[in-house]
Amino acid sequence: MPVTGNAFRISSYDKTAQTITAVPDPHWWGTRPKLDSIVYRALDYTAWTDAYLSKEIDYASAILPEDYKRLAKAAGTDIRVGARWDEVHIEFNGARGPLKDVRVRQALQHAIDRKAIATAFGKDLPVKLQTHGSHFFMPNQIWALGHSIPLYQRPEVLAVRSNLANYGADGLASRDYTKVGWLK
Repeated sequence: MPVTGNAFRISSYDKTAQTITAVPDPHWWGTRPKLDSIVYRALDYTAWTDAYLSKEIDYASAILPEDYKRLAKAAGTDIRVGARWDEVHIEFNGARGPLKDVRVRQALQHAIDRKAIATAFGKDLPVKLQTHGSHFFMPNQIWALGHSIPLYQRPEVLAVRSNLANYGADGLASRDYTKVGWLK
């Protein structure tokens, strides 16, 4: 018996059609699923809207505003809006040229107006795109709420550093955390 983790199990793989079919698992202990099968299809996101509109697939994400406009007009379409875990990265090669200097990279990071980019990109979407400045957390995670304040400047971190310094912990004034005595 193949290992499963929910009410469905994989019944077939079709490499030619690039599909995976899941069917209800007869060994599932919970309520029997309402669907007889689910077919997952490998499809580039740029083709989702056209595939949905031609009824080849039953679901599509409106990643781009122009996709949203087209999908919102489709008869029988239920538009649902929720928190997304999409990321947009602007990356630069810091291995050569002026970007080798960390100060230049930091200046460039501060010069990019992420809010303006998000506003321009999402102007036709039904939700406001948020920027949060975290390289680790996603927008709907509570830890991402620090926005673009560097960790070493956040009030709660400054308070902890001050308290620990009062107790004799060394290295707490290091902004780059190369010397944090109490982590040794």
